[in-house]
Amino acid sequence: MEKTEYHIKTWYGSTGRIELHGRFWHLAGLGNVEIPHPPVVNLLIRQGLPRDAQRELSFRHEFGHLQTLPLAIVATVLLLKRAKQTGRLKWSQGVWLWAEHHALWEMMAESYVMWRLGGRYKRLYGGRLHAGLVLFWLGTAVLVARGFFRRTLKDN
Repeated sequence: MEKTEYHIKTWYGSTGRIELHGRFWHLAGLGNVEIPHPPVVNLLIRQGLPRDAQRELSFRHEFGHLQTLPLAIVATVLLLKRAKQTGRLKWSQGVWLWAEHHALWEMMAESYVMWRLGGRYKRLYGGRLHAGLVLFWLGTAVLVARGFFRRTLKDN
């Protein structure tokens, strides 16, 4: 299994560590907090791309998570504040909150990739609409909208 490890500094001064273990396992973290995970989003949106493009985009996506961590923390606070307005959380509502937050953070990470690569991002995808990307953006947008625009958690 091919493993690539990166140590890279974030804009806010922390040094992050990213490991790509082939296509099916990644690790990303700051300091002693590292999160090993299957790269579900990367597998979905990088299908059909050349291997080098997949690895570069996957690395940039993982680094995007580290770069947008402060925004993800703000999003967590906002979602929890929104949830608190309705009183006590049920287990199922907590699952929805987690999914909504995760969707937003995935959108932020991929937006970071697009911003950093500019027009090269589109060229890596061959300039065509990619089904995995469409599914990713629609699915995450629906979850994020659900999190921020519902009236109350009781409506779930």
